[in-house]
Amino acid sequence: MQSIEQVLPPFASNQHKSIFDSKTFWGAVSTAVTAISPLVKDMVKDFLKTGIISPFTILRILLLVGTTTLAIVGRVTADTPVYTPEGLPGPNKTDFIDSKSIFESKTFWGAVSTALVAILPTISDFLSEYHKTGKINIDNITEIAIVLASTTVTIIGRVVAENPVYTPVGLPGPDKPNS
Repeated sequence: MQSIEQVLPPFASNQHKSIFDSKTFWGAVSTAVTAISPLVKDMVKDFLKTGIISPFTILRILLLVGTTTLAIVGRVTADTPVYTPEGLPGPNKTDFIDSKSIFESKTFWGAVSTALVAILPTISDFLSEYHKTGKINIDNITEIAIVLASTTVTIIGRVVAENPVYTPVGLPGPDKPNS
């Protein structure tokens, strides 16, 4: 394993920061909360009305929790900076001694998967309602925009990561190093 100085960008600090100070963490959590809250609300409402919980809703919640976890674990275990393709914002491949493409990042794929699981049903509802009524439901557009914005924060957090992170004692991930 390489030392921090070898894998982090030249402007980076070797100081660790809490996962709770990470844009990636808060972006991933925001995306998950935005996507899961309406599912839980509808699930409770349906259960009180029918006494049945939809297995599809449970599956969507589990997928959202799993993909969000992947994004966070990707950041916690990140020991290599990422670069972005030429023409996209972010560091170039030549900016680091060792780096990997953003497309090789667990954080990136966890964030993208979470966004897809979150917005595809909303897009389907949006298109169905528009086809039936010819009207646009602004709530669907707002939900999609929030999910995409928080997903963007998750990815940007990983791209600009300058510090390794630690997790609270008792949680998976590295503990805060002794100074």
